[in-house]
Amino acid sequence: MEKKKMNLWKKFLIVMAIVLIAFIIFEVVEFVKKTNEKEVDIDNTNYQVDSNKAEEKEDIYLYGEEIKSLVKKFNFAGSTSGSIYKTGDFDINNIPNDLILRMAWRRLDAEKDTTIKRTGNEGTQTVNDTVLEKSVKNLFGNNITYQNESFEYIDSKTFESYEANTGKILYKDGIYTSKYKEEGGEGKPYIYEVAEKAVKKDNKIELYVKTAFIKPGYDEEIGDFVNDCYSDFDFEKEDFVNKIKTVKESEFFKDVYEYANDSLGTILINNPTFNEMKEQLNTYVYTFEKDENTGDYYIVSFNKVEDKNKSTSMSEKNIEKAKKEKVLGKYLSIYVLRDCIQTPAYEILNLPNMNENPTITKETILINGEEYDLYKTKTKFEDYKKAMLNYVTEEIFEQSFTTYQKDINGILHMVLNAGDGKNYEIVDMTEISDNTYEVKCNYYQGENPAITEKFIVEFEKSGDSYIIKKCSKKILEDVEYIEVTVEDKESTKRTSI
Repeated sequence: MEKKKMNLWKKFLIVMAIVLIAFIIFEVVEFVKKTNEKEVDIDNTNYQVDSNKAEEKEDIYLYGEEIKSLVKKFNFAGSTSGSIYKTGDFDINNIPNDLILRMAWRRLDAEKDTTIKRTGNEGTQTVNDTVLEKSVKNLFGNNITYQNESFEYIDSKTFESYEANTGKILYKDGIYTSKYKEEGGEGKPYIYEVAEKAVKKDNKIELYVKTAFIKPGYDEEIGDFVNDCYSDFDFEKEDFVNKIKTVKESEFFKDVYEYANDSLGTILINNPTFNEMKEQLNTYVYTFEKDENTGDYYIVSFNKVEDKNKSTSMSEKNIEKAKKEKVLGKYLSIYVLRDCIQTPAYEILNLPNMNENPTITKETILINGEEYDLYKTKTKFEDYKKAMLNYVTEEIFEQSFTTYQKDINGILHMVLNAGDGKNYEIVDMTEISDNTYEVKCNYYQGENPAITEKFIVEFEKSGDSYIIKKCSKKILEDVEYIEVTVEDKESTKRTSI
């Protein structure tokens, strides 16, 4: 009997053990299942976050309809494109009023939006301010604030368009009126933009472009039309800076025409020749923002961005060279007009009193055997000297900029001559050493063809900029232009200026 009870007890314990083991197994299985579910949820959550991030910022196909529609709407060319680059960085809150008007005017439909009265290829063009307002809001959105006023259609004369409005566009009594002129655009400089990438972020699209400034011309040595390609343009001097290379026009546009589309400009063209120099070009970004109410995109900013593909050393070198070229250009402009008081020289020196009603004096000055009258300016001589030392050393100042200028009782007195249309154009600068360059220039006088000459320029660091330390050149402007022959040019003695 006792044995039977023991057996029953053992069976009971075995059953309980089995039940306990089954319970433990069940709990373990449930725990694993829940853990896996949590891991799946975590993975899904992570995936969702990544997906959202992708939606926040993603690359867009450059040749898709979304980008094409933007480019068609905001494709500026000629002088208007020049105005954008001249203004430089801007956003919707600080864009100049005249740029707003200029961009809106560019996007008007000449046939539908304007009234044109022509005589031959010239005439007048009138636009109602309510029509221009629609163009403004089509570009910048309904919240843009601007002022109706007269404005210059062209503020960058280098990049004129094919159909140019000349002079100021006048605003009066709700009407804009401009002079109108149709003209060919062959051989005119232009801005060449090619899209690098497009990025969508939230409700904004950023369109990144590489930009070259192109100067067409005819090269006698090559015997063909060429495009001089530059990475920068100095809008203050209206001059090209940082030349990359010269390309035959036929080569520049080789294998490109089939992609051309007037409404898209050059932005979406795959130009193999252009691609070869992209690494040396600056990058700019146009930013467009979508209005949720209208569903349309509007331009909100334009900026020059860091080009991480460009070598830092090359970038810094180009920047320093640009500074030197800029100061040399101003120096040559002042030098060639140093004997002429009524010239833009006073603007370069930022001395407005220098040109304000100069009065003749009893003083005279003898230069090269000729006697000249001296005119009294309203500028202190020390201010004139201080302004000049922004461009030259004191030695060069005393040597070249005190011949036609005299210090009389602390006041600047000058010879008063006509400017004779003399000027220099810097064609190229070739580095010889860190601060020494061989400079190729065209010298112009009046309507005569250019005389090309080369000379050596040595620069000296001055603060964040440079000044001219030495400039060895032929004094072609001191020779009667008509008497200068090829032999004369070769034999004229080089001197320091």
